Amino acid sequence: MKKDRPGFFKTACQIDTILLSYGLAILLMVVVFACVLERMGKTPERYRRFSESIGERLKGAPSLGLARKGMAFSGLNLFKFQLQGQVELHHLGKKIKIKSVANGLVVRIPSDFLFSGLALSLRPEAEAFVDGFAQLLKGAQVKVAVAGFTDDVDVLTPLFSSNWDLSALRASAVLKALVSRGISGQRLAVEAYGDQRPLASGKTPKARSMNRRIEILIKP
Repeated sequence: MKKDRPGFFKTACQIDTILLSYGLAILLMVVVFACVLERMGKTPERYRRFSESIGERLKGAPSLGLARKGMAFSGLNLFKFQLQGQVELHHLGKKIKIKSVANGLVVRIPSDFLFSGLALSLRPEAEAFVDGFAQLLKGAQVKVAVAGFTDDVDVLTPLFSSNWDLSALRASAVLKALVSRGISGQRLAVEAYGDQRPLASGKTPKARSMNRRIEILIKP
C-alpha cells in the first residue's frame, strides 16, 4: 500500500509552486513595462537590470526545493518567458509561435509578417519586433540560427533564380537586421531550405502561407 507523503513535504511543494508563480508574474510585468518605456523612447536600463536580477534569482529556484519536482527554471526557459512577453506586447500571439525543442527554442515567424511580396526589407511591424528581440539577445548567452523556408511556387526573377535563393536571402536579411542592432555575427548563422521542409501539405493558399516562414533556432 502506497503511503502518503508527510504533510510538511506537501506544504513545501505548495510553497515552491506559489513562489515560482509569484516570481513569474513579477518578471512578466517588469518585461512588459520595460518594453513600453523603450517604445516611448525612454531608457529602460534600470528596469532591464531589475528583470535580469529576478531571472538570476529564479535560476536558483532549485534551492527552494523545486528541483525535486522537476521545475528548475533554466536560462533558456527564462529567455522563452521574456520572448513570450515581447510577442504579447506586440499582439503577435496568433502569428509568432515559440516552441521548445530538444536542442533549444524555435521561434516561427510567417514571411508574410516579415516581408511584403518578394521584398527583402523588413516591414515596419517586423522592425519593431526585431528591435525587442535583439534587446533580449544582448542579455542572453545563446547562439542563433536563422532559417528561411518558402512555399512550392517556383520563383524566377532577376534577383532570385530559385526558391533556394529566396529562402537564403530572406534569412540573411533577418540576420543582418540583428547584426545592425548590435548582435555579434559570431553568434549567428544562416540556413536555407527552399520548399523542401513544408509545415503543411497541399497547394491551398493557407498551406502555402504556413510554409513561407522564417524559423529562428536559439541554442544555449
